[in-house]
Amino acid sequence: SSHSNFVVIILHQDYIENSNVLCEILKNLAKKHPQVKFLKIQATNCVPNFKDIDVPTIFIYQNGEIFKQFLPAPYFFGGNKMTFNKVEWVF
Repeated sequence: SSHSNFVVIILHQDYIENSNVLCEILKNLAKKHPQVKFLKIQATNCVPNFKDIDVPTIFIYQNGEIFKQFLPAPYFFGGNKMTFNKVEWVF
Protein backbone atom coordinates (compact mmCIF):
# COMPACT_ATOMS: atom_id res chain seq x y z
CA SER A 1 0.00 0.00 0.00
CA SER A 2 1.02 3.62 -0.39
CA HIS A 3 1.17 3.96 3.39
CA SER A 4 4.44 2.03 3.60
CA ASN A 5 6.03 3.82 0.63
CA PHE A 6 7.84 7.10 0.80
CA VAL A 7 6.23 10.32 -0.41
CA VAL A 8 8.57 13.18 -1.36
CA ILE A 9 7.01 16.66 -1.52
CA ILE A 10 8.86 19.67 -2.85
CA LEU A 11 7.59 23.15 -2.09
CA HIS A 12 8.83 25.27 -4.98
CA GLN A 13 8.52 28.64 -6.69
CA ASP A 14 9.06 28.93 -10.47
CA TYR A 15 11.01 32.19 -10.16
CA ILE A 16 13.68 30.68 -7.86
CA GLU A 17 16.51 29.07 -9.85
CA ASN A 18 17.49 26.45 -7.23
CA SER A 19 13.84 25.47 -7.09
CA ASN A 20 13.77 24.71 -10.81
CA VAL A 21 17.07 22.81 -10.62
CA LEU A 22 15.83 20.66 -7.75
CA CYS A 23 12.46 20.01 -9.42
CA GLU A 24 14.32 18.69 -12.48
CA ILE A 25 16.52 16.46 -10.30
CA LEU A 26 13.44 15.07 -8.51
CA LYS A 27 11.70 14.45 -11.84
CA ASN A 28 14.64 12.25 -12.83
CA LEU A 29 14.74 10.56 -9.42
CA ALA A 30 11.04 9.73 -9.82
CA LYS A 31 11.81 7.89 -13.06
CA LYS A 32 14.56 5.86 -11.36
CA HIS A 33 12.50 5.14 -8.20
CA PRO A 34 8.90 4.47 -9.31
CA GLN A 35 8.02 3.03 -5.88
CA VAL A 36 8.41 6.53 -4.39
CA LYS A 37 5.67 9.11 -4.92
CA PHE A 38 6.96 12.57 -5.82
CA LEU A 39 4.74 15.65 -5.51
CA LYS A 40 5.50 19.22 -6.52
CA ILE A 41 3.53 22.03 -4.87
CA GLN A 42 3.90 25.77 -5.26
CA ALA A 43 5.06 26.86 -1.80
CA THR A 44 2.64 29.76 -1.35
CA ASN A 45 -0.30 27.58 -2.48
CA CYS A 46 0.52 25.16 0.33
CA VAL A 47 1.69 27.45 3.13
CA PRO A 48 0.51 31.07 3.09
CA ASN A 49 3.42 33.52 3.41
CA PHE A 50 6.00 30.76 2.91
CA LYS A 51 9.32 32.61 2.75
CA ASP A 52 11.30 32.59 -0.49
CA ILE A 53 14.47 32.08 1.55
CA ASP A 54 13.13 28.61 2.49
CA VAL A 55 12.33 27.63 -1.12
CA PRO A 56 12.78 24.94 -2.25
CA THR A 57 11.90 22.80 0.76
CA ILE A 58 11.49 19.03 0.70
CA PHE A 59 9.38 16.97 3.08
CA ILE A 60 9.59 13.18 3.05
CA TYR A 61 6.75 11.18 4.56
CA GLN A 62 6.54 7.50 5.40
CA ASN A 63 3.43 5.80 6.78
CA GLY A 64 1.70 9.18 6.84
CA GLU A 65 4.28 10.63 9.24
CA ILE A 66 7.00 13.16 8.56
CA PHE A 67 10.20 11.17 8.06
CA LYS A 68 12.67 13.91 7.09
CA GLN A 69 12.63 17.54 6.08
CA PHE A 70 15.15 19.59 4.14
CA LEU A 71 14.55 23.29 4.81
CA PRO A 72 15.88 24.96 2.78
CA ALA A 73 16.75 21.97 0.60
CA PRO A 74 19.75 23.35 -1.35
CA TYR A 75 21.69 23.64 1.92
CA PHE A 76 21.64 19.83 2.23
CA PHE A 77 22.45 19.10 -1.43
CA GLY A 78 25.38 21.38 -2.20
CA GLY A 79 23.64 24.70 -2.83
CA ASN A 80 24.22 25.96 -6.36
CA LYS A 81 26.20 22.78 -7.07
CA MET A 82 23.25 20.41 -6.54
CA THR A 83 23.43 17.27 -8.66
CA PHE A 84 21.27 14.21 -9.20
CA ASN A 85 23.92 12.00 -7.55
CA LYS A 86 24.23 14.24 -4.50
CA VAL A 87 20.46 14.40 -3.93
CA GLU A 88 20.08 10.65 -4.41
CA TRP A 89 22.95 9.97 -2.00
CA VAL A 90 21.47 12.24 0.70
CA PHE A 91 18.07 10.57 0.31
